[in-house]
Amino acid sequence: MKKLLIIIAVSIITGSALGNPVFTIDHASFRSGDVILLDIYTLLQRNSLVYKSTESANTAEFTILYEIKQGDSVLASNERKLSDQTDDLSKITPVQKIPDQASFLICEGRYIAAVTVTDNINQKRFRREIELKIKEFDYNTLAVSDIELASALYPVSDKGKFVKKNYIVIPYADKMFGGNIKKGYFYSEFYNLTPGSDEKEYTVRGVIVNDIGQVVETFSEKKLPQRASSALEVDSFSIANLITGTYKLRLELTDGRSGQRASAEKTFWVLKSIPQVDTNPNVAFSRISMTIDSLSDEEIEKELEYIIYLAKKDEQKQIMKLNPAGGRLFLKNFWQKKAEENVFRQIYLYRIMTVNDRYSFYHTEGWQTDRGRTLILFGEPYSVRRVNRGDTEFFNTLYDHSESQASNVAVNLLSNNGYEIWFYDKIEGGIVFVFLEEQYENDYRQVYSSKTGEYSDIVWLEAIESLNPSWFRH
Repeated sequence: MKKLLIIIAVSIITGSALGNPVFTIDHASFRSGDVILLDIYTLLQRNSLVYKSTESANTAEFTILYEIKQGDSVLASNERKLSDQTDDLSKITPVQKIPDQASFLICEGRYIAAVTVTDNINQKRFRREIELKIKEFDYNTLAVSDIELASALYPVSDKGKFVKKNYIVIPYADKMFGGNIKKGYFYSEFYNLTPGSDEKEYTVRGVIVNDIGQVVETFSEKKLPQRASSALEVDSFSIANLITGTYKLRLELTDGRSGQRASAEKTFWVLKSIPQVDTNPNVAFSRISMTIDSLSDEEIEKELEYIIYLAKKDEQKQIMKLNPAGGRLFLKNFWQKKAEENVFRQIYLYRIMTVNDRYSFYHTEGWQTDRGRTLILFGEPYSVRRVNRGDTEFFNTLYDHSESQASNVAVNLLSNNGYEIWFYDKIEGGIVFVFLEEQYENDYRQVYSSKTGEYSDIVWLEAIESLNPSWFRH
């Protein structure tokens, strides 16, 4: 069993369900002879693993299964058993994350990359899937590979899992910067440069583009000798001057002999604080209009899905009939109307971004979950109480010892499941939500809420109302 030695510290996402293997995934593709080299990256939250204590150390044991699929067919897989050790459990914090990657040789096409992490001590598992559209690299014209974001990058002479072209590239699958992550690194490859022995140079320019297509940073502009048909680019970029939002890192390559141009982009996020909104309605609408005009048809379609929690029934029916052009116009008008109700696109999509990173599981994105919906609509709770399955000490404080049937039902329901209790102190004088852990890890179903108009399971409603009222205090 191999001990995993590389641990990076990231203070952006701290996860929400300790005891479940919590991780993010990303990918990048590169040319490898006549085929494509596909790298799948993972970043596993260290404190989501269970550590077994012995006299010499505390050890976590886990398995990562990578699968490349088309439909229900698994075309290739890579499974590995890994371990992590510490002499002091108190040194393990939510900001520490364990990177990993697996590589596959594939051809052009559409695929699903599935990653399952299993904690081999408590047998809990967490699965994520992403859809991939892999394109073949042209062999006759200038081309740029995908961009791999990294948390660290430096030259080496050794070989290893994270080594590319004599560089160690530690993949950063979170793609989220802020907090103590003020600098990012990247790796990319260039193909089909026109070689020669003269003094011609190729030019590579690195820029950061915001959500409305504006260049907000030019972090690199180089002219390098053009002696070979291929080259690579490794560099870093700072997010110090970037505000919370969505960005694209763009590399622009120009061949000094042929004049051909090629480029590649990589989306990343900056999360520093809740984004500021424009209070001037004309300025706000102008920015929203430019942002929506810059979105691809796929991004328009996705945003139309996201607004389901705000759209009225007649608007939902209208959305189903829209083409991309109609979707753009609809979104512009929709967000202009919502701004008049003090509901702002920046805040709403910021919350979407937050819950997608925090609550996604299996085939379900975070915004589609009950916890995700609640955070999107009501914001971050004032406090959260998390209770693990079988926490009997906490259950003993829940009821008034009246031996009522409802109390017994409540304690039985709670003792057989993990759950979360969310408290909001500034809504309707104080409200509570209860989310019950379901079949899949990180999957919690809303079973009770004291908020007017919110759903409560009838069994839970009767059971929870029998509990000691102090349970609702935070």
